[in-house]
Amino acid sequence: LVTASKLQALDLSSTKITEKALASIEKIASLRLLELRRLRLPDRAIRHLAAQRPDLRIIHDTGVFEPKKP
Repeated sequence: LVTASKLQALDLSSTKITEKALASIEKIASLRLLELRRLRLPDRAIRHLAAQRPDLRIIHDTGVFEPKKP
């Protein structure tokens, strides 16, 4: 997935994604929307992703992380 240079949106809801895989997804620079509902990932992993990618809109069961304006 890291080589998916034109990927802008990805829905991984209800999947068995791991924290390690989430770290790989973090590297997809073109990604602007990521849906992560109904997962068994710790909240800290989602917060870490949001901190690493402030340009990414993340929809999660605990809330929506909106992109930070420059």
